[in-house]
Amino acid sequence: SPARLLPATSLFSVLGDATVGALGARVSWSAAPRLDLSAGGGARWIDDVAFEDLSALASLRLGPDRTSGSIGAELRRQGAPDGGWSGVRLFGRTPLVPDLSLSSELELVRPDHDDRGDLWLWGLVALAWSFHPSWDVAAAFEASSSAESEVAFDAIARLGYQWW
Repeated sequence: SPARLLPATSLFSVLGDATVGALGARVSWSAAPRLDLSAGGGARWIDDVAFEDLSALASLRLGPDRTSGSIGAELRRQGAPDGGWSGVRLFGRTPLVPDLSLSSELELVRPDHDDRGDLWLWGLVALAWSFHPSWDVAAAFEASSSAESEVAFDAIARLGYQWW
């Protein structure tokens, strides 16, 4: 299960969490000097039944390097035994001053079955500060709605150190 390695910090990661077998392929293309496109497709097997797993991603860097910020969008379709879902994710990151950046993500998911709500929304706003080449601090506020909760608010903080 991916959730054992990755934090459940978005609807896409939570809804896609299941112990599965998967087979697929992804194609990436640098369409322009700062524009990256990718598309992926595959199948996930849950209890010997195959379900679709499709995605398309576009990311535009706002400057010549990765520290200049970026904006992007992702489309996703995923099947599941109790009903699949389709979604869109918009994201952006921009430096405010040297070593301080602001990022935001917004996801909107439409489940196949209306009994769990028509649309689920998830949003995140975060600040990250890299005060030393090996250390970073990040804090975020997220709000969401899903099948489990009509409205949820959470705060997340992280202190990180990179050895190499």
